[in-house]
Amino acid sequence: MVKIGRSLLVCLLCWRGICLAEPAQENVAPIKLGVLAPQGAAVCQALWNPTAAYLSDCLKDHTVKIIPLSYADVYSGVANRQVDFILLNPSLYVEMEAKYGISAILTLRNSRSRGGQTLYGGTIFCRDDNHAISTMRDLKGKRFLAVNENSFGGWFAVWREFHDQGINPYRDFKTLEFDSETRTVVDAVRDGHVEAGSVRAGEIERLIAAGELKDTVLRIIERRHDAGYPLMHSTRLYPEWPLAKMRHTPTDLSKRLSMCLMALSSDSQAARHGDYSGWITPLNYRSVHECLMDLRLAPYEEHGRVSLPEALRQHWPWVLSTMFLLVLLIVIAFTVLRLNAKLTQTSKRLHAELSERRRMEQERERLIQELQESLAKVKTLSGLIPICSNCKKIRDDRGYWHQVEEYIHEHTDAEFSHGLCRECARKLYPELTSDEK
Repeated sequence: MVKIGRSLLVCLLCWRGICLAEPAQENVAPIKLGVLAPQGAAVCQALWNPTAAYLSDCLKDHTVKIIPLSYADVYSGVANRQVDFILLNPSLYVEMEAKYGISAILTLRNSRSRGGQTLYGGTIFCRDDNHAISTMRDLKGKRFLAVNENSFGGWFAVWREFHDQGINPYRDFKTLEFDSETRTVVDAVRDGHVEAGSVRAGEIERLIAAGELKDTVLRIIERRHDAGYPLMHSTRLYPEWPLAKMRHTPTDLSKRLSMCLMALSSDSQAARHGDYSGWITPLNYRSVHECLMDLRLAPYEEHGRVSLPEALRQHWPWVLSTMFLLVLLIVIAFTVLRLNAKLTQTSKRLHAELSERRRMEQERERLIQELQESLAKVKTLSGLIPICSNCKKIRDDRGYWHQVEEYIHEHTDAEFSHGLCRECARKLYPELTSDEK
Protein backbone atom coordinates (compact mmCIF):
# COMPACT_ATOMS: atom_id res chain seq x y z
CA MET A 1 0.00 0.00 0.00
CA VAL A 2 2.84 2.38 0.85
CA LYS A 3 4.56 1.65 -2.48
CA ILE A 4 1.32 2.16 -4.42
CA GLY A 5 0.74 5.45 -2.60
CA ARG A 6 4.26 6.65 -3.40
CA SER A 7 3.79 5.72 -7.09
CA LEU A 8 0.54 7.62 -7.26
CA LEU A 9 2.19 10.63 -5.61
CA VAL A 10 5.06 10.59 -8.14
CA CYS A 11 2.63 10.32 -11.07
CA LEU A 12 0.58 13.18 -9.66
CA LEU A 13 3.66 15.40 -9.29
CA CYS A 14 4.85 14.57 -12.82
CA TRP A 15 1.40 15.33 -14.28
CA ARG A 16 1.33 18.61 -12.33
CA GLY A 17 4.83 19.48 -13.65
CA ILE A 18 3.77 18.80 -17.23
CA CYS A 19 0.66 20.93 -16.81
CA LEU A 20 2.74 23.77 -15.40
CA ALA A 21 5.45 23.42 -18.07
CA GLU A 22 3.11 23.71 -21.08
CA PRO A 23 1.96 27.25 -20.41
CA ALA A 24 5.57 28.20 -19.52
CA GLN A 25 6.61 27.48 -23.14
CA GLU A 26 3.91 29.83 -24.33
CA ASN A 27 5.49 32.58 -22.22
CA VAL A 28 9.05 32.14 -23.62
CA ALA A 29 10.39 35.52 -24.76
CA PRO A 30 10.81 35.78 -28.53
CA ILE A 31 14.23 35.71 -30.11
CA LYS A 32 15.02 39.25 -31.21
CA LEU A 33 16.90 39.33 -34.51
CA GLY A 34 18.28 42.81 -35.17
CA VAL A 35 18.82 43.77 -38.80
CA LEU A 36 20.67 46.86 -40.04
CA ALA A 37 18.06 48.75 -42.08
CA PRO A 38 19.70 51.47 -44.21
CA GLN A 39 16.52 51.66 -46.35
CA GLY A 40 14.20 52.10 -43.36
CA ALA A 41 12.15 49.92 -41.03
CA ALA A 42 9.30 49.21 -43.48
CA VAL A 43 11.60 47.85 -46.18
CA CYS A 44 13.51 45.85 -43.57
CA GLN A 45 10.33 44.21 -42.26
CA ALA A 46 9.17 43.34 -45.75
CA LEU A 47 12.52 41.73 -46.57
CA TRP A 48 13.12 39.80 -43.37
CA ASN A 49 9.75 38.92 -41.81
CA PRO A 50 9.50 35.79 -44.00
CA THR A 51 12.90 34.69 -42.67
CA ALA A 52 11.68 35.27 -39.10
CA ALA A 53 8.59 33.16 -39.83
CA TYR A 54 10.76 30.38 -41.25
CA LEU A 55 13.00 30.38 -38.17
CA SER A 56 10.02 30.37 -35.79
CA ASP A 57 8.67 27.31 -37.60
CA CYS A 58 12.10 25.61 -37.64
CA LEU A 59 12.89 26.23 -33.96
CA LYS A 60 9.32 25.33 -32.87
CA ASP A 61 9.78 26.29 -29.21
CA HIS A 62 10.77 29.92 -30.00
CA THR A 63 9.40 32.73 -32.06
CA VAL A 64 11.72 35.09 -33.92
CA LYS A 65 11.03 38.79 -34.15
CA ILE A 66 12.79 41.17 -36.57
CA ILE A 67 14.11 44.39 -35.00
CA PRO A 68 15.01 46.98 -37.70
CA LEU A 69 18.01 49.10 -36.66
CA SER A 70 19.39 52.29 -38.10
CA TYR A 71 23.15 52.84 -38.03
CA ALA A 72 22.77 54.77 -34.77
CA ASP A 73 20.42 52.17 -33.26
CA VAL A 74 22.99 49.39 -33.67
CA TYR A 75 25.12 50.78 -30.84
CA SER A 76 22.32 51.05 -28.29
CA GLY A 77 20.72 47.79 -29.43
CA VAL A 78 23.90 45.83 -28.79
CA ALA A 79 25.00 47.72 -25.68
CA ASN A 80 21.60 47.42 -23.97
CA ARG A 81 20.96 43.79 -24.98
CA GLN A 82 17.92 44.73 -27.02
CA VAL A 83 18.70 41.98 -29.55
CA ASP A 84 19.89 38.36 -29.32
CA PHE A 85 21.27 38.13 -32.86
CA ILE A 86 22.19 40.85 -35.32
CA LEU A 87 22.74 41.05 -39.08
CA LEU A 88 24.90 44.03 -40.01
CA ASN A 89 27.57 45.19 -42.40
CA PRO A 90 31.20 44.06 -41.91
CA SER A 91 32.58 47.34 -40.53
CA LEU A 92 29.90 47.60 -37.84
CA TYR A 93 30.44 43.95 -36.99
CA VAL A 94 34.17 44.50 -36.45
CA GLU A 95 33.43 47.48 -34.20
CA MET A 96 30.76 45.63 -32.18
CA GLU A 97 33.04 42.61 -31.90
CA ALA A 98 35.78 44.75 -30.38
CA LYS A 99 33.52 46.73 -28.05
CA TYR A 100 30.86 44.24 -26.98
CA GLY A 101 32.24 40.79 -27.78
CA ILE A 102 29.69 39.72 -30.38
CA SER A 103 30.76 36.81 -32.61
CA ALA A 104 29.85 35.84 -36.17
CA ILE A 105 27.99 32.56 -36.62
CA LEU A 106 27.14 32.80 -40.36
CA THR A 107 27.94 34.85 -43.47
CA LEU A 108 25.21 35.87 -45.89
CA ARG A 109 25.25 34.62 -49.49
CA ASN A 110 23.57 37.37 -51.50
CA SER A 111 21.70 36.77 -54.73
CA ARG A 112 23.06 39.70 -56.73
CA SER A 113 24.45 37.21 -59.29
CA ARG A 114 23.80 33.66 -60.40
CA GLY A 115 24.85 31.19 -57.71
CA GLY A 116 25.08 33.88 -55.03
CA GLN A 117 28.12 35.73 -53.73
CA THR A 118 29.78 35.77 -50.32
CA LEU A 119 32.07 38.69 -51.23
CA TYR A 120 31.32 42.24 -52.21
CA GLY A 121 32.92 45.63 -52.73
CA GLY A 122 32.21 49.10 -54.05
CA THR A 123 31.64 50.55 -57.50
CA ILE A 124 32.88 54.01 -58.55
CA PHE A 125 31.28 55.37 -61.71
CA CYS A 126 30.74 58.43 -63.91
CA ARG A 127 28.86 59.21 -67.10
CA ASP A 128 30.24 57.31 -70.08
CA ASP A 129 30.59 60.55 -72.08
CA ASN A 130 32.64 62.27 -69.34
CA HIS A 131 36.07 62.13 -70.99
CA ALA A 132 37.67 64.26 -68.25
CA ILE A 133 37.57 61.29 -65.88
CA SER A 134 39.39 58.03 -66.54
CA THR A 135 41.14 57.26 -63.23
CA MET A 136 40.48 57.89 -59.57
CA ARG A 137 43.06 60.67 -59.54
CA ASP A 138 40.95 62.55 -62.08
CA LEU A 139 38.25 62.90 -59.41
CA LYS A 140 40.25 65.59 -57.59
CA GLY A 141 38.35 68.87 -57.75
CA LYS A 142 35.15 67.09 -58.85
CA ARG A 143 31.72 66.76 -57.24
CA PHE A 144 31.19 63.32 -55.70
CA LEU A 145 28.10 61.62 -54.24
CA ALA A 146 28.20 58.36 -52.26
CA VAL A 147 25.67 56.30 -50.34
CA ASN A 148 25.40 56.51 -46.56
CA GLU A 149 28.65 57.63 -44.92
CA ASN A 150 28.55 54.51 -42.71
CA SER A 151 28.09 52.13 -45.64
CA PHE A 152 30.96 49.68 -45.93
CA GLY A 153 30.70 48.58 -49.56
CA GLY A 154 29.38 51.87 -50.88
CA TRP A 155 31.84 54.14 -49.05
CA PHE A 156 34.49 52.64 -46.72
CA ALA A 157 35.77 50.21 -49.37
CA VAL A 158 35.82 53.08 -51.89
CA TRP A 159 37.51 55.46 -49.47
CA ARG A 160 40.30 52.93 -48.90
CA GLU A 161 41.09 52.90 -52.64
CA PHE A 162 41.27 56.69 -52.62
CA HIS A 163 43.50 56.55 -49.55
CA ASP A 164 45.92 54.14 -51.24
CA GLN A 165 46.27 56.56 -54.17
CA GLY A 166 46.96 59.52 -51.90
CA ILE A 167 43.51 61.06 -52.36
CA ASN A 168 41.72 62.62 -49.40
CA PRO A 169 38.08 62.83 -50.55
CA TYR A 170 37.16 65.14 -47.67
CA ARG A 171 39.77 67.63 -48.83
CA ASP A 172 40.51 66.99 -52.51
CA PHE A 173 36.98 66.81 -53.93
CA LYS A 174 35.12 69.98 -54.85
CA THR A 175 32.10 68.61 -52.97
CA LEU A 176 31.52 65.32 -51.15
CA GLU A 177 27.94 64.42 -50.24
CA PHE A 178 26.06 61.30 -49.11
CA ASP A 179 22.56 59.94 -49.75
CA SER A 180 21.06 56.78 -48.29
CA GLU A 181 19.20 55.92 -51.53
CA THR A 182 21.22 54.09 -54.16
CA ARG A 183 18.86 55.22 -56.89
CA THR A 184 19.39 58.88 -55.92
CA VAL A 185 23.17 58.50 -56.26
CA VAL A 186 22.90 56.84 -59.67
CA ASP A 187 20.40 59.41 -60.96
CA ALA A 188 22.57 62.32 -59.76
CA VAL A 189 25.54 61.04 -61.79
CA ARG A 190 23.41 60.16 -64.81
CA ASP A 191 21.75 63.60 -64.86
CA GLY A 192 25.06 65.48 -64.42
CA HIS A 193 24.36 66.91 -60.96
CA VAL A 194 27.69 65.42 -59.83
CA GLU A 195 30.63 64.13 -61.86
CA ALA A 196 30.96 60.77 -60.09
CA GLY A 197 29.50 58.56 -57.37
CA SER A 198 29.82 55.21 -55.59
CA VAL A 199 27.46 52.42 -54.52
CA ARG A 200 27.96 48.84 -53.37
CA ALA A 201 28.78 46.32 -56.08
CA GLY A 202 25.74 44.82 -57.83
CA GLU A 203 23.46 47.84 -57.48
CA ILE A 204 24.04 49.09 -61.03
CA GLU A 205 23.36 45.61 -62.44
CA ARG A 206 20.15 45.46 -60.39
CA LEU A 207 18.91 48.77 -61.82
CA ILE A 208 19.80 47.71 -65.36
CA ALA A 209 18.01 44.36 -64.90
CA ALA A 210 14.92 46.18 -63.61
CA GLY A 211 14.90 48.42 -66.70
CA GLU A 212 15.52 51.54 -64.59
CA LEU A 213 18.92 52.29 -66.14
CA LYS A 214 20.47 51.86 -69.58
CA ASP A 215 23.70 49.87 -69.59
CA THR A 216 25.41 52.42 -71.87
CA VAL A 217 24.91 55.50 -69.71
CA LEU A 218 27.50 54.91 -66.96
CA ARG A 219 31.16 53.88 -66.99
CA ILE A 220 32.99 52.12 -64.13
CA ILE A 221 36.16 53.93 -63.03
CA GLU A 222 39.20 51.63 -62.75
CA ARG A 223 37.07 48.52 -63.00
CA ARG A 224 38.59 45.38 -61.49
CA HIS A 225 38.27 41.84 -62.79
CA ASP A 226 38.57 39.32 -59.95
CA ALA A 227 38.30 35.69 -60.91
CA GLY A 228 34.91 34.19 -60.09
CA TYR A 229 33.32 37.54 -59.29
CA PRO A 230 31.01 38.73 -62.09
CA LEU A 231 29.76 42.01 -60.63
CA MET A 232 31.20 45.38 -61.71
CA HIS A 233 33.44 46.83 -58.98
CA SER A 234 36.33 49.24 -58.42
CA THR A 235 37.57 48.09 -55.01
CA ARG A 236 38.98 45.07 -53.29
CA LEU A 237 36.47 42.43 -52.27
CA TYR A 238 35.42 41.81 -48.67
CA PRO A 239 33.25 39.19 -46.88
CA GLU A 240 29.48 39.71 -47.04
CA TRP A 241 27.30 40.73 -44.08
CA PRO A 242 27.74 38.48 -41.01
CA LEU A 243 25.02 37.22 -38.70
CA ALA A 244 26.37 37.47 -35.14
CA LYS A 245 25.21 36.36 -31.73
CA MET A 246 25.40 38.53 -28.65
CA ARG A 247 27.57 37.60 -25.72
CA HIS A 248 24.50 36.83 -23.61
CA THR A 249 22.89 34.59 -26.25
CA PRO A 250 23.07 30.84 -25.35
CA THR A 251 25.47 28.90 -27.53
CA ASP A 252 23.09 25.99 -28.10
CA LEU A 253 20.39 28.39 -29.32
CA SER A 254 22.82 29.99 -31.80
CA LYS A 255 23.78 26.52 -33.08
CA ARG A 256 20.13 25.58 -33.65
CA LEU A 257 19.40 28.86 -35.41
CA SER A 258 22.51 28.45 -37.59
CA MET A 259 21.47 24.94 -38.63
CA CYS A 260 18.02 26.20 -39.59
CA LEU A 261 19.44 28.98 -41.79
CA MET A 262 22.06 26.78 -43.45
CA ALA A 263 19.30 24.31 -44.33
CA LEU A 264 17.29 27.05 -46.04
CA SER A 265 17.21 26.61 -49.85
CA SER A 266 17.83 29.46 -52.28
CA ASP A 267 14.37 29.08 -53.84
CA SER A 268 12.50 29.26 -50.52
CA GLN A 269 10.05 32.03 -49.85
CA ALA A 270 12.27 33.47 -47.09
CA ALA A 271 15.33 33.63 -49.38
CA ARG A 272 13.39 35.15 -52.28
CA HIS A 273 11.86 37.85 -50.10
CA GLY A 274 15.19 38.59 -48.40
CA ASP A 275 17.02 38.80 -51.75
CA TYR A 276 19.64 36.25 -50.70
CA SER A 277 20.47 32.71 -51.76
CA GLY A 278 21.58 31.20 -48.48
CA TRP A 279 24.10 31.18 -45.64
CA ILE A 280 27.56 29.71 -45.07
CA THR A 281 29.86 29.30 -42.10
CA PRO A 282 31.42 32.65 -41.14
CA LEU A 283 34.23 33.92 -43.34
CA ASN A 284 37.44 35.53 -42.10
CA TYR A 285 36.89 39.26 -41.64
CA ARG A 286 40.59 40.12 -41.39
CA SER A 287 40.46 42.17 -44.61
CA VAL A 288 37.76 44.36 -43.05
CA HIS A 289 39.98 44.95 -40.02
CA GLU A 290 42.80 46.03 -42.36
CA CYS A 291 40.51 48.44 -44.20
CA LEU A 292 39.42 50.10 -40.97
CA MET A 293 43.03 50.24 -39.77
CA ASP A 294 44.12 52.06 -42.94
CA LEU A 295 41.29 54.59 -42.56
CA ARG A 296 41.65 54.81 -38.76
CA LEU A 297 37.97 54.13 -38.26
CA ALA A 298 36.38 52.50 -35.21
CA PRO A 299 37.62 50.47 -33.48
CA TYR A 300 41.00 51.58 -34.86
CA GLU A 301 40.76 55.35 -34.37
CA GLU A 302 44.04 55.27 -32.45
CA HIS A 303 45.74 52.69 -34.66
CA GLY A 304 49.43 53.52 -34.82
CA ARG A 305 49.12 56.02 -31.99
CA VAL A 306 50.50 54.86 -28.67
CA SER A 307 49.70 56.73 -25.45
CA LEU A 308 52.58 57.93 -23.32
CA PRO A 309 51.91 55.52 -20.40
CA GLU A 310 51.63 52.59 -22.81
CA ALA A 311 54.80 53.62 -24.62
CA LEU A 312 56.66 53.86 -21.31
CA ARG A 313 55.36 50.46 -20.26
CA GLN A 314 56.36 48.79 -23.52
CA HIS A 315 59.71 50.48 -24.03
CA TRP A 316 60.90 51.45 -20.55
CA PRO A 317 64.49 50.11 -21.05
CA TRP A 318 64.91 52.24 -24.17
CA VAL A 319 63.23 55.19 -22.52
CA LEU A 320 65.50 54.91 -19.48
CA SER A 321 68.61 54.61 -21.66
CA THR A 322 67.49 57.56 -23.76
CA MET A 323 66.83 59.67 -20.69
CA PHE A 324 70.28 58.79 -19.30
CA LEU A 325 71.94 59.72 -22.58
CA LEU A 326 69.89 62.90 -22.72
CA VAL A 327 70.97 63.91 -19.22
CA LEU A 328 74.58 63.07 -20.10
CA LEU A 329 74.37 65.15 -23.26
CA ILE A 330 72.88 68.04 -21.29
CA VAL A 331 75.72 67.87 -18.75
CA ILE A 332 78.31 67.69 -21.53
CA ALA A 333 76.66 70.54 -23.38
CA PHE A 334 76.52 72.66 -20.21
CA THR A 335 80.21 71.92 -19.52
CA VAL A 336 81.19 72.75 -23.08
CA LEU A 337 79.20 75.98 -22.96
CA ARG A 338 80.83 76.96 -19.68
CA LEU A 339 84.33 76.19 -21.01
CA ASN A 340 83.51 78.04 -24.20
CA ALA A 341 82.44 81.07 -22.16
CA LYS A 342 85.71 80.94 -20.20
CA LEU A 343 87.72 80.58 -23.40
CA THR A 344 85.87 83.51 -24.88
CA GLN A 345 86.62 85.68 -21.86
CA THR A 346 90.28 84.59 -21.87
CA SER A 347 90.51 85.25 -25.58
CA LYS A 348 89.06 88.72 -25.13
CA ARG A 349 91.48 89.44 -22.29
CA LEU A 350 94.47 88.19 -24.29
CA HIS A 351 93.34 90.16 -27.28
CA ALA A 352 93.13 93.30 -25.12
CA GLU A 353 96.59 92.61 -23.66
CA LEU A 354 98.04 92.03 -27.12
CA SER A 355 96.43 95.21 -28.36
CA GLU A 356 97.88 97.10 -25.39
CA ARG A 357 101.27 95.51 -25.96
CA ARG A 358 101.18 96.45 -29.64
CA ARG A 359 100.22 99.99 -28.67
CA MET A 360 103.13 100.18 -26.20
CA GLU A 361 105.53 98.72 -28.77
CA GLN A 362 104.39 101.27 -31.30
CA GLU A 363 104.76 104.03 -28.72
CA ARG A 364 108.26 102.80 -27.80
CA GLU A 365 109.29 102.65 -31.43
CA ARG A 366 107.88 106.12 -31.95
CA LEU A 367 109.87 107.48 -28.99
CA ILE A 368 113.02 105.72 -30.17
CA GLN A 369 112.53 107.14 -33.62
CA GLU A 370 111.99 110.64 -32.18
CA LEU A 371 115.06 110.21 -29.98
CA GLN A 372 117.12 109.03 -32.91
CA GLU A 373 115.93 111.98 -34.92
CA SER A 374 116.80 114.30 -32.02
CA LEU A 375 120.18 112.71 -31.55
CA ALA A 376 120.83 113.00 -35.24
CA LYS A 377 120.38 116.74 -34.88
CA VAL A 378 122.68 117.04 -31.84
CA LYS A 379 126.41 117.47 -32.38
CA THR A 380 128.56 116.91 -29.33
CA LEU A 381 132.26 117.26 -28.57
CA SER A 382 134.00 114.50 -26.79
CA GLY A 383 137.46 113.25 -26.12
CA LEU A 384 140.73 115.23 -25.55
CA ILE A 385 140.76 118.64 -27.31
CA PRO A 386 144.26 120.23 -27.84
CA ILE A 387 144.15 123.99 -27.04
CA CYS A 388 146.86 126.65 -26.93
CA SER A 389 147.54 127.66 -23.39
CA ASN A 390 148.21 131.21 -24.46
CA CYS A 391 145.88 132.23 -27.27
CA LYS A 392 143.43 129.50 -26.64
CA LYS A 393 143.28 128.29 -30.26
CA ILE A 394 142.30 124.70 -30.85
CA ARG A 395 144.11 122.25 -33.12
CA ASP A 396 141.99 120.03 -35.37
CA ASP A 397 142.73 116.50 -36.52
CA ARG A 398 144.71 117.80 -39.52
CA GLY A 399 146.97 119.91 -37.33
CA TYR A 400 145.49 123.31 -38.16
CA TRP A 401 144.78 125.81 -35.41
CA HIS A 402 141.40 127.48 -35.22
CA GLN A 403 139.79 130.04 -33.04
CA VAL A 404 137.74 128.50 -30.28
CA GLU A 405 134.40 129.81 -31.62
CA GLU A 406 135.23 128.64 -35.12
CA TYR A 407 136.05 125.14 -33.95
CA ILE A 408 132.96 124.83 -31.74
CA HIS A 409 130.71 126.20 -34.48
CA GLU A 410 132.07 123.64 -36.92
CA HIS A 411 131.60 120.68 -34.58
CA THR A 412 128.33 121.66 -32.87
CA ASP A 413 125.12 123.50 -33.62
CA ALA A 414 126.04 126.24 -31.18
CA GLU A 415 126.06 129.87 -32.38
CA PHE A 416 128.16 132.63 -30.85
CA SER A 417 127.28 136.22 -30.00
CA HIS A 418 130.17 138.50 -29.11
CA GLY A 419 130.48 140.87 -26.16
CA LEU A 420 133.04 142.09 -23.58
CA CYS A 421 133.42 141.09 -20.03
CA ARG A 422 134.15 143.85 -17.48
CA GLU A 423 137.83 143.09 -17.18
CA CYS A 424 138.34 143.21 -20.93
CA ALA A 425 136.21 146.28 -21.28
CA ARG A 426 138.25 148.14 -18.64
CA LYS A 427 141.40 146.99 -20.32
CA LEU A 428 140.42 147.81 -23.87
CA TYR A 429 138.22 150.77 -23.29
CA PRO A 430 139.41 152.43 -20.06
CA GLU A 431 137.84 155.76 -21.04
CA LEU A 432 134.45 154.10 -21.14
CA THR A 433 134.82 152.36 -17.84
CA SER A 434 136.55 155.09 -15.75
CA ASP A 435 133.27 156.17 -14.20
CA GLU A 436 132.70 152.76 -12.72
CA LYS A 437 135.50 153.40 -10.28
